[in-house]
Amino acid sequence: MKITSVEPLVVNVGSRNWLFVVVETDDGLSGVGEGSLPAHPLAVAAAVEEYREYVVGEDPARIQHLWQVMYRQPFFRSGAVTLSAVSAIEQALWDIKGKVAGLPVYELLGGRCHDRIRLYVNGPGGATLEELADSARSLVERGFTAMKTNTDDAVLPVEGERVLRNAVEHIEAVRGAVGSDVEIAWDAHGRLSPVMSIRLARALEPYDIWFLEEPALPENAKGLLQVARATSIPIATGERLFTKWAFREVLELGAAALVQPDLSHCGGVLEARAIAATAEVYYCGFAPHNPLGPINTIVSAHVAMASPNFVALEVCLYPPEWTHELISEPLEFVDGYLELSEEPGWGVELDVELCHAHPYEPHKLPILRHPSGAVADW
Repeated sequence: MKITSVEPLVVNVGSRNWLFVVVETDDGLSGVGEGSLPAHPLAVAAAVEEYREYVVGEDPARIQHLWQVMYRQPFFRSGAVTLSAVSAIEQALWDIKGKVAGLPVYELLGGRCHDRIRLYVNGPGGATLEELADSARSLVERGFTAMKTNTDDAVLPVEGERVLRNAVEHIEAVRGAVGSDVEIAWDAHGRLSPVMSIRLARALEPYDIWFLEEPALPENAKGLLQVARATSIPIATGERLFTKWAFREVLELGAAALVQPDLSHCGGVLEARAIAATAEVYYCGFAPHNPLGPINTIVSAHVAMASPNFVALEVCLYPPEWTHELISEPLEFVDGYLELSEEPGWGVELDVELCHAHPYEPHKLPILRHPSGAVADW
């Protein structure tokens, strides 16, 4: 069997663009992957087209070999754009391998460690504290037992009480709405310096925070360590770290209790499984980052299913209803969990025609600014 084509598909879903990749073979089998990267969908699509020369004509069964070729042959190590392309292609190769074997991918990764996949919602939201509380209650009514929230404040390296006051009002509204049995995580989104995150963590500790995500930017693992040593809240990070090598220092330092690689960016299935296995050595949990499309949700769930230290998978509920029709078996979230089918590969097919019906449209990510006009991390 040989790979005959590698096709990127950029799909506009209103507030953003998703990127899927379809790999086809001369045996008539095809596989699908996702490499959605906010703000850079066209760059990822261009990278996918460049990687065609590395994989077309090759045996799709040689996943590890083809990954090494794509990662090492270009000489310069990959970043977010190129690794998103590699991740999507690699995911599609696993889909094909599962179809050839007649097995779901999680069986090829060692089989089920979990019977179903626990989910947490990227939300709630609202323009007022009352709307925020109503949104949180609605998520619990839909069966979810865990959620992640934050404020949209731009934060200077050193500030007074404003940020902390806003965070406490926000978390009080959510905790008051959902009660004590629902897990609430806080996503600092890399907006804060370590010293400000330490102050934030201490302000949030009374509200039983599940984990504190990205309390500092990932370029400096010792900044994460500063925060981890100063709070009882578990630290989570990883959405902007790529490949197992990038997670090494964080784990060796003990700077995080939860790793969050994104299967669309970190290098794909085998890289995520390697990251999870390495984290297990350090008694660290695995919770894939996933504010993306349905293929990445399914791929992440398969890797999570085969990972003993899996904790929970992020999901977003905001896409328009028609996106549920992008895959042949729409995702069903029941009581805050996702159950995977026993169908081969990812167990779903992508509706390519529907993808073509919603082509790329420009969409800019938010730009936060400080009162001085300076650009802030968002």
